[in-house]
Amino acid sequence: MIVKIKKDCNYRCNHLLRKVHIGKRWSVSYRITFDHSSAYMLSANQTQVNKLFGIGQVFHHWQSMRIGWRWDLEKSMVELVAYWYNNKVRDYVHICYVKLYQPTDMMVSVQIVDGAVIFRCYVGESFVTRAFVIKERWQKVPIFYECFPYFGGYMPAPQNIGISIKNI
Repeated sequence: MIVKIKKDCNYRCNHLLRKVHIGKRWSVSYRITFDHSSAYMLSANQTQVNKLFGIGQVFHHWQSMRIGWRWDLEKSMVELVAYWYNNKVRDYVHICYVKLYQPTDMMVSVQIVDGAVIFRCYVGESFVTRAFVIKERWQKVPIFYECFPYFGGYMPAPQNIGISIKNI
């Protein structure tokens, strides 16, 4: 499936149903391919991270874990990052760079163990692992849902963007 985000928009055009899961572990895996439309130039905030996919709990700006992407002008490659919100605080780390038209396997997994959310993000051979302490109420009935592509934060897509996303 090609996920499309139209010029001057943030959300994808072809909406997908969100997958919801109740339980203490969950993972999602995709093969992602970026094409020439993923190479973009913004008038400001070129370093913003765009959401590719991830997993959220209840309110996704409170507790969520994601893989993000952004176009690196200097390297002419897509940079992939792991990023998360933990109690409304956002942070991220670099994972790797990928070339346009290079199919790349990615996985995000979440597991709740002893009052912590263990977040694992794999891209090819690279991975990032983080653990977050969670509030007791999330342990009783952990509800996760999948987050889908979104361009930007502040700046919308400067052009039509299409990203191939296939379940693996």
